[in-house]
Amino acid sequence: MIHSSVYELLDQFFKTASDGNLEGYVECFTKDAMFIGTDPTEYWSTIEFFQLCQKAFGEKGGWTYTPLGREVIPCGSLYAWFHERLQNEKYGQARGTGLATYGPDGWKISRYVLSFEIPNETIHALLTLKKK
Repeated sequence: MIHSSVYELLDQFFKTASDGNLEGYVECFTKDAMFIGTDPTEYWSTIEFFQLCQKAFGEKGGWTYTPLGREVIPCGSLYAWFHERLQNEKYGQARGTGLATYGPDGWKISRYVLSFEIPNETIHALLTLKKK
């Protein structure tokens, strides 16, 4: 039951983003959620992330990340960890990890971390570029 409910939440999360449905997208989060993006400055509260998405959805109409695989790990009856591999047209493969929390409104995302997958053999070159 937990698995399927969290899967449905994450599917809704990606569908609303792809549809540019800002209200539906933000409803996927708890009121005190944090979204941690790929840039060191991207550590947003729900309100900050809503403001960012409002602008981005207005300009671009949303964004599409397609799940390639996902695992949900229940932690009691109120929490579930998840991790997933994602595909994005612009950025290629990415990874999403987070925590879903069960509350009065059902399952919501309380933490989401988006990161890029970087093969070990390319790390040195990437770190060299980062120093510049």
